[in-house]
Amino acid sequence: MHARDGGMTGQAATSAGGADGRPNHVSGETLSAVVNSIGPKIRHLRKQWSLSLQQLADRSDVSTAAIHKVEQGTMVPTITTLLKLAAALEQPVAYFVDEELESPPYVVFTPAAERRSIYTPHEGLTLGGISGPYGQYFVATAIAEVEPGA
Repeated sequence: MHARDGGMTGQAATSAGGADGRPNHVSGETLSAVVNSIGPKIRHLRKQWSLSLQQLADRSDVSTAAIHKVEQGTMVPTITTLLKLAAALEQPVAYFVDEELESPPYVVFTPAAERRSIYTPHEGLTLGGISGPYGQYFVATAIAEVEPGA
């Protein structure tokens, strides 16, 4: 295993109890659903940011092989690996291990000085992009400024 790799292949282990010593009551089905959702969430965010495996590897200090295995569900990332990937994808770790099967809403704040200019052929109209990175199936949002009389 490469020094940057970090993960376990196969099934995830469950603990006998929580931090307070009492037994956890997380069903095996719920645990499997959470673990199995990590890879697709990483892949979704990587694609949303238009990052290649190598680019994410460079940003996170996790090998491309490890990222690929996590995305494919053939490796469960260690907490260290998950922390590195979460930081590189600008998401809290909770996003990846949330027991809710639906993803939390994705919110982006874009200050006016950082808005990307969006081309428009119309004179007197300025469009400034306010959405985060988007791909083929995401909606881009913009603020339109119209000059008086345009």
